[in-house]
Amino acid sequence: MFADIPVLVHDARSGHEGTSVVGGQRVRTSGRYVVLGVHGVGVINRSHLVTSPEDLVVALDGFNETADKLGSSIRGALTVYIQDSITDTYYVLTDFLGSSTVFRFTTGQRDYVSSSLPNLMGLLKDHRLEPQKSLSYAALIASSSSGGLLESPYEGVGVLGQFQYLKFEKSGISVETYQLRDRIFEQFRGYGTDLKNLRELVLADILANVDAASRYPASSHISHISGGLDERVLVAAIRKSGFEYLYKMYNGGALKSESTEIALSLAGRYKYPVSRDPGYEVSLIAGSMAEDSRWRFHETSGVVRGPATPGLRTNKSVVLTPGFGNLFRTHSELNGHNDADDDGLDANLLSLFVGNLGNRSGLNSNVLSDALLEDLKTNIRSIVHKAKRLNVPNDAIQDYLWMATKGRYNDGEGSRSMSPYTSRFDPLYSPWLIPAAWSYAKNEREKNFFQLDTIAELDRDLVTLPYSSNVRVDAYFDERPMLRRQSFQHSKSDLLPRSPSSPFLRIQSENIKITDHHKLEASHLGVPDRLVAMAESYLPRIFELLSSIDTVVLEETFNYPVLMRTLKAKPRRLADFRRIQNLHDCLAWYVE
Repeated sequence: MFADIPVLVHDARSGHEGTSVVGGQRVRTSGRYVVLGVHGVGVINRSHLVTSPEDLVVALDGFNETADKLGSSIRGALTVYIQDSITDTYYVLTDFLGSSTVFRFTTGQRDYVSSSLPNLMGLLKDHRLEPQKSLSYAALIASSSSGGLLESPYEGVGVLGQFQYLKFEKSGISVETYQLRDRIFEQFRGYGTDLKNLRELVLADILANVDAASRYPASSHISHISGGLDERVLVAAIRKSGFEYLYKMYNGGALKSESTEIALSLAGRYKYPVSRDPGYEVSLIAGSMAEDSRWRFHETSGVVRGPATPGLRTNKSVVLTPGFGNLFRTHSELNGHNDADDDGLDANLLSLFVGNLGNRSGLNSNVLSDALLEDLKTNIRSIVHKAKRLNVPNDAIQDYLWMATKGRYNDGEGSRSMSPYTSRFDPLYSPWLIPAAWSYAKNEREKNFFQLDTIAELDRDLVTLPYSSNVRVDAYFDERPMLRRQSFQHSKSDLLPRSPSSPFLRIQSENIKITDHHKLEASHLGVPDRLVAMAESYLPRIFELLSSIDTVVLEETFNYPVLMRTLKAKPRRLADFRRIQNLHDCLAWYVE
């Protein structure tokens, strides 16, 4: 269990009414609030990076405003637990986008709440309450690599919605909506309306985030860099902040790839050091491929397959990553898709959000069961209807779906799961990205106008330098002739090797024996040799795992004949090998 992350238990039984706090801390501030715990890393009040209860105490020095205002100021995947010493009210405040997920389990008499699913499940077990793992959720992760359409990997465990926080009084728990929600969704007035003001709000958030992270005392400050757009915004903000001298750049891309070569050229132009050290350290490596599969879900309790494992050691680094950059644009996978219909269920949406096991063309070809697919479709409809109630423009419905599912679960949990080990933070986080992006026409979002405008406002030199060829920039520069594109004229930075304590780029690869046969087959198919070797080991184990699951549960989740046919077919494409790995890891989490 993580000591700084409490579980709040509200008892509604007669004579026992009230809230108890299990775990966490209890530290008075100079203001009205008592700090009970912290989970994740984020910025509070545009001024303080918070990674611990001690940081939150400092951030709340003299703070006497409402809990709603405090929660609305959170930027990043961060949940804070506080008590109002004046009203004796407890609050669980999570970030506006809900990317630091808060889980809730109720018996009718008691409510259990925590952002730490491991802590929540541990306390439920102590109380002889053990919700069962959800095979449907595991199948969704295997198919789409993301939650969201199903809330939780455990049956009966729900999650707090986006734009919400929890208030605990003696009379009960209430779900409150941040007042910021109405301000955000009322901002949209049409293309170009209020755009200047909205872009200023986004820039103010990003620069305040970078400033707070840069001022935070750390053993090292590290930022991601690549040939893509999200990292370019991040580097531009660091350059604008005046703290660029603090940072070492990290690139984990394939050697000699276009993205890595551009990253090294950018770093060479500005004389930044670039290394393979991601800012976190390994003390122990899983002893087998099976153990490594379990480790990938350990810190998240099955929410997503995350970067954190129990083999990491704690350090004092601050690592800036480009999460939430997808809010700047219509996601690239949605380009050219039609607007959602009344039900929001065109084939493109199903393909993107349900994944490759659940939206195959042809009769009886889906690996996921019809019942599970219907549940997922129902949940898509629910999210679409919620978006329409918030007056989300029709051409942004798909973007809202992305924000509510893949963006929330992947960006948020990816960073938050690392918080026990290092201070990983996403400075691009700003609620104002939502109305600002939607104030651009859809075709401009598809062509990255908003993101490129943001880079240009931060650094007019950086925006004009080359990008990876898969990044759409031509239309933007045609429309902005005052920005003249440049080529690289400076030598590249050297890519420094990783230190002995930094993690392997693909830890699973360390437990794989790659033979000449694997290399030959991989070369023939055009896929990485490690995936060929992994598939050879994983396929027999998938059949073993499936044999240990109750047949009724299996058939509720999978179209079993199609699943068997899919697994027995010889993998030939990269997607086939990825599917084998995903199924193996998700089934291993469910069974073990």
